[in-house]
Amino acid sequence: MANQKNQKIKLLALETIFRNETDANHGLSMVELLDKLAERGIDAERKSVYTCIEALRESGMNIEKHNGATVTYHFANRSFATQEVLMIVDAIRSSSFLSAEAANALVDKVTRFACEPMRSRITEHAQLVSFPKSINDEAINNIDILMRAYHAQKKITFRYFYYNKAGKPALCRNGAAYTATPLQLVYSGGRYYLVAFDDDLHELVNYRVDHMLKLAASSEDRAVNDITRSYKAEPLDSARFNMNRGEVIPVTLIVKERAVNSVIDKFGNDVTFSPEAGDATCCHVRVVNCPAFYGWLLEQGTGVVVKKPQRVIDTYRAYLRASLNLYDA
Repeated sequence: MANQKNQKIKLLALETIFRNETDANHGLSMVELLDKLAERGIDAERKSVYTCIEALRESGMNIEKHNGATVTYHFANRSFATQEVLMIVDAIRSSSFLSAEAANALVDKVTRFACEPMRSRITEHAQLVSFPKSINDEAINNIDILMRAYHAQKKITFRYFYYNKAGKPALCRNGAAYTATPLQLVYSGGRYYLVAFDDDLHELVNYRVDHMLKLAASSEDRAVNDITRSYKAEPLDSARFNMNRGEVIPVTLIVKERAVNSVIDKFGNDVTFSPEAGDATCCHVRVVNCPAFYGWLLEQGTGVVVKKPQRVIDTYRAYLRASLNLYDA
């Protein structure tokens, strides 16, 4: 019985060693494996380690043997490749939704999917990625509360804050509680938004999830009315320019060749282009006619011009004039 127990401990220790310290590019020799076991207080012989490796292979672990000047053993089928872990870490670090504390905790968890030789490199890289962070440590838990309330078809209650002119967080509605029916959780521009029916306003509102405080599911059933019944959850598309509401309308753009990349980056590869005279081309897109769209147009300078409809041209001109008036002496 003692031998069986020791064999099980050895097997589990080897599984941990392979998962934590090897991948397709980083392996351990038999001598190194024996040393790792000894560090854990486990005496082993080569033959017993070979037996454990075969047992791990039979259980589904793809442990490869690489022949060379020194024979090494590798756990080759990791859940995530190093480059995939790196991409996930970058996405976490660049998310403005998370607080610094929550981001650090998530990065620590995710890097465990990489082997030890690569973790320090990934962590070092992560420290070079810096974006503004939320001050709300409750934000990440808000997602779970919202999903539970949505599936239970219950209302939610919460406080909501904004930043005042001093740059300090302040509670909306003098700190009074909001009551709303959650309809859709949307991730856009590095943040989560909740589309909800607000009980007080009797209309749909987009709420920043990281601005919600003391969020809780209510015992009250979700609101049932014409608005909530007719609402259809849809994927956020390029026409919306983040969470801006409004009518989606077709717009024709004249695009200089140097700005074609920007148009594709924004509207996707499904956009078709019809070459015009010179280095210009014409394309048709769908947008919400809103200031966020105007801001994108301004970024393109003379590279993108609205051809039609006229009402978009008129509202864009009015927006530009109003902005210029702020700088008139």
